[in-house]
Order: sequence, then structure tokens, then C-alpha cells
Amino acid sequence: MLGQRRIAVAGAAALSDRYLADRRVSALTAANYNSAYRSFVRWATTRHFKVTANTLDRTLRKFLLFLFFDGGAAYDARVVLHGTIFARELPKAATTLPLARATLAGFNSVVPEMARDPMPTEAKDLICSDLLANDGPSGFIAAGALATSFDGFFRPSEVLSLESSDLQVLRGRRRVIGLPSVSVLVRPLLPYDAGDAPPPRTKSGEHDETVVFGRSAGTAGGEEWIARFLAALKPKRRGKLFPINLNLYKVLVKQSVRRLQLSALMLTPHSARHGAASTAYATGRLGLRDIQKRGRWKSPASVRVYEKSAKLTRQLARMSTEQLAAARNAATTLPNNLIGRASAL
Repeated sequence: MLGQRRIAVAGAAALSDRYLADRRVSALTAANYNSAYRSFVRWATTRHFKVTANTLDRTLRKFLLFLFFDGGAAYDARVVLHGTIFARELPKAATTLPLARATLAGFNSVVPEMARDPMPTEAKDLICSDLLANDGPSGFIAAGALATSFDGFFRPSEVLSLESSDLQVLRGRRRVIGLPSVSVLVRPLLPYDAGDAPPPRTKSGEHDETVVFGRSAGTAGGEEWIARFLAALKPKRRGKLFPINLNLYKVLVKQSVRRLQLSALMLTPHSARHGAASTAYATGRLGLRDIQKRGRWKSPASVRVYEKSAKLTRQLARMSTEQLAAARNAATTLPNNLIGRASAL
């Protein structure tokens, strides 16, 4: 009788010889592990990489590298690695999949998991306003880059690589037909180690994308003023729109976070990309498919994390009443301040 009750509870899963093995972890964790492993296998299959016992470690290392340059988070890479161990019933020893483990360690070093915490719109407005007020010309550049990153779902390296020639601005009668006022070409970056500046870009490639601004239905927070800011900045620049190196950009944002007493939120420039996607989904402005397209994520698995608004809610809860009030004021003054500074260059 006891055996029959167990069969009834297990249902169709009782037919699998992995039934008990899958109970090593919670049902949710098992589902996440299996899903991550299947995504890895699909990726390898489409690229004709073998996933055999002899090639598994090397192929998994290639996939983790792909996730890194696709803008994925260290968390995603960790789930794939442990999901592979789980799905293939490999030993949990530290010597299992040594190449993939070493790649994950490097992933964590360059992009720590804490960088996945999203930047709320309120924090973005505070930081941009603080940079404008305290850091002179470099602060203006950093504030413009951060605001543009948030609305365009840009990686830090992408926004710092934008050039004036990448912007197309529609003016006058051409705007009457309802096209977005500004479009930005995002060209693929060559792989590089974390450093002071992104490398030169390739001028062709199948993953060239265009991001549009000035159309509230297609942006994270409906901030159409970003288009006006970019339109004002374009004629003032030759070459880089935001002429600042990556290291200084990170330092300025870090200093601003400390001045504003927002350190508990663990924010970095990359947090703007995650915060924009989380905000767009939480407010219902964009669905996951549109988020994936605007953020240029190749893997749907990298986007599903934004289905949950808990991280964004937790971040807001870490901000004081005074900080939230200051953020509301910053949101009203930031557009004119940035556009005014751009026009006065």
C-alpha cells in the first residue's frame, strides 16, 4: 500500500529511473538545473560542438565564455555548470569539469554576482544628478552615459563605444510620420579583457543592432527626453559621444554611490542595464521578448531572470524615505540639466 501511494504521488515521474536522483534538490532547483543544461546542449548542437564525456568540459567552457560576452551574469553561468553536473550525475568534487570551473571563477572575478542587483530608476536619477553637480566635465560625461545606458539597455562598454556617426536624428517634417526621433547603431565589440577602454569595433557583422529612442512604448521608463539629449549632444561631438575610459566611468559612479549613501544597493555601471530590464518588465512596459530584443541578449535564458521583481523591490526597500523624495526631485530636474549642458558645449 505504501508503495502504491508513492507511485500515485510521483505520477508520470515514477516511470523515470532518475526520480529519486532528482529529489536530491528542491523541485524548483531541479527544474532550473535541467533547463540550464538543455539550453547548453541546444547551443552546442546548433554550433556542431560535441557534448560527450570526453568533450563536455571544453564545450561547457566555450558556452560560459559565450554567456560572458553575451552580457549574461555569473549566476547564469553557475547554474549551467551545476546544472550540467546535476543532469549528467557527475561527482560534485572540485576536480569535476576543471576547465569550466576555472572559467566560472574568472567570470565571477570580472563580473561579480553582486553586480546583478538592478539599479532602480530612482537611484539612477540620484546618481546622474550627483555626478552633474560634483564631478565637472567628467561627471557630465558619466551622467550622460549612465542615463543613456539605462534607457537603451547598454552594457558599459557599448555606451562608451558610441560615436557621433552612430546616431541618426530625424528632424522637422520627417518626424511627422511618427518614426522614432533618434536611432543608435550598436556594433559588435571584439572580445577583450576588462581594462580601461573597449577595443575597436568591427564595422560589419550579423549582430549589428539599432536601438531607438524617443518612443515611450519602446523604452524602459518612457523617458523620451533621452532622445532630445542625444540629439543635442550629436552636433557637439566628433568621435566618441562619451569620451571617458571604462575605469574612470566605474570610479565616478562608485564615488557617487558612496556620496549618496547608496552602498547597500551594490550598484555598478552595469547595474543600469539590469535595472532597466527589471523596471520595464515590472511596470508592464515591455515583455520579455521585447526586453531581449532591446537589450540584444541572444539567449532567452539570460532574460528570464527579469520575470521576478523581487530584486528590484528589495533595492527600493534599501532606499530611505529621504532618498526617495530626493529622487523624485532629481527626476524632474535631470532632463533639463543634461540637455542644457549638452546644448551649451
